[in-house]
Parts: sequence; C-alpha cells; structure tokens
Amino acid sequence: MLCSARDLVKIPRLNQIPKTRVLSFSFKPSKFLIGSILFVFLAIALRIEILKGVGSFLICETALPNKLDAVFVLSGNSFDRANHTASLLKNHQYDRIVCTGGNQIPDMKSCCPTTYECDFTEIQLRKQGIRDSIQIIREGTSTKEESDIILAYCKKEGIDSILVVSNLFHTRRIRQVFNDKFEENKIRVFISGAPDSKYSEVNWWNSENGLIAANNEYIKLLYYLVK
Repeated sequence: MLCSARDLVKIPRLNQIPKTRVLSFSFKPSKFLIGSILFVFLAIALRIEILKGVGSFLICETALPNKLDAVFVLSGNSFDRANHTASLLKNHQYDRIVCTGGNQIPDMKSCCPTTYECDFTEIQLRKQGIRDSIQIIREGTSTKEESDIILAYCKKEGIDSILVVSNLFHTRRIRQVFNDKFEENKIRVFISGAPDSKYSEVNWWNSENGLIAANNEYIKLLYYLVK
C-alpha cells in the first residue's frame, strides 16, 4: 500500500517519546479560611476568659436597699438559697419572708409525700437562726408561674418593694421574667443570687454540675425569650 507524503507525517516514529503535559496550579487561601484559622487560634488562647464571660453573663444581681417590704425565696436548691437569704437578712430590714414553689423533691416523696421544696427552705432558714414568721406558698412549678403568684400576692398585700432570691446563675432569667410586669405595677424588684455549693460560678466548666447548670440556664433563657 502506497502512502502519500501527508500520511507519512501523521505516522508516529517508533522511537518518538510522547510529550507529557504537566499540570500546575497555585493555591491562594481565601480570606474566609484565614479568618477562620485566626478565630480558632484566638478562641483557644482566650478560652478561659470566654468561659468566664459565659458564666458572668448569667449573673445579674442588684444593689439592695436597707429596707425591704418582703423577701421571696424561690423554689429549688433550698439549702443554698436559705443560707444566702439568712446572711442577707443580717444586714437588711424586712417586713416578711415568703417561701414559694409547688415542686416536690422526687427522692423525698417516699418519706415526706406532703413536703415541698419551699418547706425545706423554711426548715433551713430556721436552722440559720431566722425566728420571724415565714409564710409558705406551695404553688408554682416554674419561674414564670412563681412570678405571677408573687405579683398577685404583692398587689393584694400592697407591697412596693421585694427581694427575690434564687441561684446566682438564675439571676438574669429572674430579671427577664420579673422586671417588666412588676414595673408596670410600680413594684421595685431587687435580685440576689445564692452561690451554688455543688460548683463554683467562677470556674463552672470544671464541674459536671456547673456544665449542666450553665447549659440549662441558656436553654431556659432562650425558651422564655421565644415563649
């Protein structure tokens, strides 16, 4: 078979080495990637201060006046709240103490089926030397319910200023729930938080109880915000 000169050009030579194509590219990190890396490094370097800030945000106490119409100790953590209340009342005048809450401690139902958390608060207040009359309101299973009960009580009794005692990490939520409705009724609300004996609010992340408390509190803040 005869081949033309054009065909011969197309036939590769046996000893001809094919050329390899080298792919080259240049990597240019985006500003977002650089920013993300810097953010991670800063978060690690400042993690302790960030965690402290997370805890500090939850604490929202108010300065207390010398004279108070009523002191309300909310339901829950009876031991710490009663101890804290007793220490406050040594330096402040008050007309009455009221312990609220309709919750029962599950582990105590077998031996004390008719005893509520507010009853245990009263018991601990007595142990701390409080000899004045203490009123018990066995109603309210949430901060919102207790705030409504306390507001109705204040309006009925003509109370103008109150101190609300809860856990230290609860104080921002207390302000969120109480302030507006009580301000509308011209009732001054003062808030004080009891330090928790199961963990330190200063380094809450070092304790399982502290982690649970901070996590639960942020969830409740969000819940009351959207409710």
